Amino acid sequence: MHQKVSRESPVPSADELFAALPELLTIGEVAVLLRVHRNTLMRWRQKEIGPQAHALPGGGWRYRQDEVLAWARDSCPWCRHSRASAAATDGS
Repeated sequence: MHQKVSRESPVPSADELFAALPELLTIGEVAVLLRVHRNTLMRWRQKEIGPQAHALPGGGWRYRQDEVLAWARDSCPWCRHSRASAAATDGS
């Protein structure tokens, strides 16, 4: 059963959303956050682009939440327009 969300419900900020996430994220979690396919993340990892991935001893991969957020804020090629508009409203 789905819970109804009223239109008056506050939209959580990015900081609030990231605070609810674990410190180490799976490929699937990062793919959902960045709205890309998990194969895209694996290709980026092989080409050493995108957020930094960390190898686990058992062969899996994890992404540090703070590194994903920093990459999305500073380096994400399709996020530049949002950074530019934010800078314009800040007067920077």
